[in-house]
Amino acid sequence: MTARRTLGGWWLLLACAVTATACVDAAFDSYCSRVSCDGGGPAGEDGGTAADGGTGTDGGIDADGGTDAGTVVEFVDGGCATNCADVTAARFTLPAHSCLIGSGGKIWCFGAGGNGQLGIDAGPSGYSAVPLAVVGLDAGMVQVTAGAGFTCARTSSGQVKCWGKNDWGQLGRDAGGDEILPRDVPGLASAVDLQAGANYACALMAGGAIRCWGYNSAYGSLGRGVKVEGSFAMPADVLLDAGATSIAVGSEHACAVLEGGKAVCWGHNWNGKLGDGTNDSASAPVAVRGLSEARAIATGDQFTCALLVGGTVACWGYNVDGQLGNGTTETSWDAGFVMGGAVSLSAGTSHACAVTVSGGAVCWGSNGIGQRGVGFYGDAGLTTTTVYGLASGVANIAAGGCHTCARLTDAGVMCWGCNSYGQLGNNSISSEYFPVPVSH
Repeated sequence: MTARRTLGGWWLLLACAVTATACVDAAFDSYCSRVSCDGGGPAGEDGGTAADGGTGTDGGIDADGGTDAGTVVEFVDGGCATNCADVTAARFTLPAHSCLIGSGGKIWCFGAGGNGQLGIDAGPSGYSAVPLAVVGLDAGMVQVTAGAGFTCARTSSGQVKCWGKNDWGQLGRDAGGDEILPRDVPGLASAVDLQAGANYACALMAGGAIRCWGYNSAYGSLGRGVKVEGSFAMPADVLLDAGATSIAVGSEHACAVLEGGKAVCWGHNWNGKLGDGTNDSASAPVAVRGLSEARAIATGDQFTCALLVGGTVACWGYNVDGQLGNGTTETSWDAGFVMGGAVSLSAGTSHACAVTVSGGAVCWGSNGIGQRGVGFYGDAGLTTTTVYGLASGVANIAAGGCHTCARLTDAGVMCWGCNSYGQLGNNSISSEYFPVPVSH
């Protein structure tokens, strides 16, 4: 028999109902409830970011239309606040982990834990296939984001805390050994959104500044005008020409939506993923050409997608697995139409997903380990396909490296795809081609 838990039960996730104007992600006015997943498993498994918010105009493409395996955990609506987040999974790393926010703002993590990224000792196996409570974060957390072997979280007051791997200063401290216990990142007392990339992270601050820290690639992934590879543990401002309303952080590139709807990106630009029409990397933000009214943006590994006012999704960059969703496998430097009628968006390593206005989950791109949720593996999707059993009732979705998770309108959480380190959270390490419930 399937069990359901309510307010007095195991967990309570911050939740928001899906409507035509909801669930775009943190930092967009009145939009919330991110589900963000990331990678793990055999080679190629990883990553993903959730779409983020903002409004305005920018010209071009117009908006258009560990116990109890198998138990379904009901995450009852607790009254979601702006900028809430519920599930995240580390991107661009092997092995991978995932985290969620439970009742009262408590953080739980599962999957790979060898660098302390679970916030608790994972034991001799080095991973946990069921959620474990992060030590010291029992309440008051509103957002969690998983990077490559490290994790960061945001409190209701805007403070950022990080733990796990710190070889590039991604915890906000001088590069060094792993840290299993969460500690404050300096200079981030008023963060309103938070995103972890591969070995670096960025926070959107009240007032619209973006501050990044950790690994700065030779391509300038921290956006501070420096193309020098190195560790920069102290957060510093990205060189923006206007205040930002949303952020998205990838493996070696990052993007933002600015006030007025302008989309900008910086960092590595292989195959044109910065969207400026070139292959030239940029250590400071450059404008994405051909977009109108960008509202949210999502960074995959070598591609980028945007959600526009009105629900259009457009993508650009590398396309060998169909991750641009335009019916081809041809790389494109220009944003191209994927679908209309979307309310949230997430980009993984080489696949992407969206939630439709009717509450359905759709994905496109790579399906090497079942991450599109269509009941089999292989057969990359060049256009959108509906996730099996999730034609409705989905609040938000998160695309990982080779797995995906969705939060349902009944407050449950389902995941599918690769699971070599227990990143699906279902007390198993077997990959799943259909959605399965996260267990506790």
